[in-house]
Amino acid sequence: MLFVAHLGGLWVYTDKMAIDDNYPAHGCLYKSLMTNTHRSCLGWPDFSLPDSITESFVHHTKVLKYIEAYADHYKLKKYIHFSTLVTNVSRIDSENPHRPRWLVETLDVSTARPSKSKVYDAVIVANGHYNMPYQPDIAGMERFEGEIEHSRNYRIPAMSGWYGML
Repeated sequence: MLFVAHLGGLWVYTDKMAIDDNYPAHGCLYKSLMTNTHRSCLGWPDFSLPDSITESFVHHTKVLKYIEAYADHYKLKKYIHFSTLVTNVSRIDSENPHRPRWLVETLDVSTARPSKSKVYDAVIVANGHYNMPYQPDIAGMERFEGEIEHSRNYRIPAMSGWYGML
């Protein structure tokens, strides 16, 4: 089972930033982002990029559609619990001491009701520990008279002080 807010992870674009109304923005996409990897290096061996993607460097909206198409093709969405928070993971004994099992407890964040606990053979922790932007404390930064903005908050030029800088 996979516990996420929506399919696509970092490839889901939003105008909201981590600083908007305490919104936990998960991504750092900007509106015009394209991959920095050539299309020939993208895709999964068992699910090629569609022929309709012809550009060398692919716009993020097409990458997201590709991920969604992959999940649909292999019927993976039935294994994903959207808007679910993992509240506890506990190792439990199993018949094989070299293959522990895991009790996973969750909370449905859309209803604030605890979900049922379930036992799994394996757990992958992908907690997004780089999810919140880090602003280092730089000596003398308080004397800088310009605007300081983390690149994670860049979405489109008109939304930031970066407009016209390039």
